[in-house]
Amino acid sequence: MKEEEPKIVITGATGFLGRNILFRLLENDRKHRFCLIVRDRRDKNPRSRLHRILSTRYDTDQVKGFEKRIDLVPGDVTSKHLGIDDRAYARLAHTVVRIIHAAAKVPFDLPLDMARNTNVEGTKNVLDFAETVHKTNSLERVDHIGTAYVAGKRGGLILEDQLDMGQEFNNTYEQTKFEAEMAVRERWRDLPVAVYRPSIIVGESTTGRTSSFNVMYFPLKLYARGIWRWVPGSPDTPLDIVPVDYVCNALDCISRESGSVGRCYHLTASSSATTFGTAARMAESYFGAKPVWFIPPKIYMNTIHRVAGMLTLGRLHDTLMKAALYFPYFMNKLRFDNRNAGSILEKNGIRAPSVEDYFARIFQFCIDTDWGKNLPERED
Repeated sequence: MKEEEPKIVITGATGFLGRNILFRLLENDRKHRFCLIVRDRRDKNPRSRLHRILSTRYDTDQVKGFEKRIDLVPGDVTSKHLGIDDRAYARLAHTVVRIIHAAAKVPFDLPLDMARNTNVEGTKNVLDFAETVHKTNSLERVDHIGTAYVAGKRGGLILEDQLDMGQEFNNTYEQTKFEAEMAVRERWRDLPVAVYRPSIIVGESTTGRTSSFNVMYFPLKLYARGIWRWVPGSPDTPLDIVPVDYVCNALDCISRESGSVGRCYHLTASSSATTFGTAARMAESYFGAKPVWFIPPKIYMNTIHRVAGMLTLGRLHDTLMKAALYFPYFMNKLRFDNRNAGSILEKNGIRAPSVEDYFARIFQFCIDTDWGKNLPERED
């Protein structure tokens, strides 16, 4: 390996979105090496895990070729200097030209301090590293992956340039991603940073493939198996979901645009978003399930908490409580404006596909893998 080879640092590269970003870059970028900041855990050897992740997508020869272009650096974004010793930290900074920060804690029910540790403090540590790189005059850009749901409990049209509108939040994930973006915006006058806000990300539009079965997938599994078909809200509530390949294509396209730093981009379906009623009818038809019943939110939430309380602890109690974490996304009537992203993507022929074009593939992949149980490398 040549020390002077320019590197792209990626955090969170073993997660669902992070690994797909890595796949995209490995396939399309021949100019750079890739440096992954990974935790060195006793139960999960980083090099072995990377090999398994690559092997889920590529043949043996491709995996060997890609592995030669990837450096693994044991570290931790929650630690000062990313958990890297001072000399290695300074040495790495002199070879980096781009940072993609995709590391995040995504569970909705984490205690606030735990979520902040990764999502906020981790982001600040990455920004500190970016500043060190920037002082060498080699840093081209930092791409920070946020979420469209920093909008929290707001309603109506959400603009890309808006952030702090006095909103409250549905969970600690939303709150800490909001706080992380605040930290980014405080420093993007001094650093070449762009913020990307995907909405709900699902599997690939071409294959349905995913390594993460969170958010939409858990309620969908309950419905497909006939366990639960009552949801809070209205069938006309917007459902903004995007396949992971669209998110990666959009991020790649925007990052290549001159002058795209210092702005925020919604990687959302926006005007192509469907509704919960339409999605429910598609699921009903595909799984041969009974129709979804939409119930006024207050009635629904009072009922589910009463039922769960009667059950005390147990599997059904835990299932109901887990499902309730996702209910705000059935009720919030958010629409995402994407003029910043659209001004770049449309001229390059990139648009979010409609769910009618790929939902059947999403459903079938769930069936084929038994909702992720049969995946060789799943991101929990």
